[in-house]
Amino acid sequence: MCQDIGDTKRSGLQMDAGRYLIAAHLREGRSISQLARVHGVQGSWLYKLLARYRSEGDAGLAALASAAPVPAAMVPEVDSAVGS
Repeated sequence: MCQDIGDTKRSGLQMDAGRYLIAAHLREGRSISQLARVHGVQGSWLYKLLARYRSEGDAGLAALASAAPVPAAMVPEVDSAVGS
């Protein structure tokens, strides 16, 4: 599961999991640490999601889910080694 909110390679399924966990925290009162432990994610990721949700609403989470994957740039030496 994705653990860094800055990761744009996350699938919609993982963001849906983030939405679910934030909803569980807000609606059911479950603690962030408990949710993180049970679902195998970093608590810091959930706190970042919660902050985005509180500042931007559901749109703050939706924007991440629809972000296009960004290819990682490689150093020319690594690129040529991989291509060999």
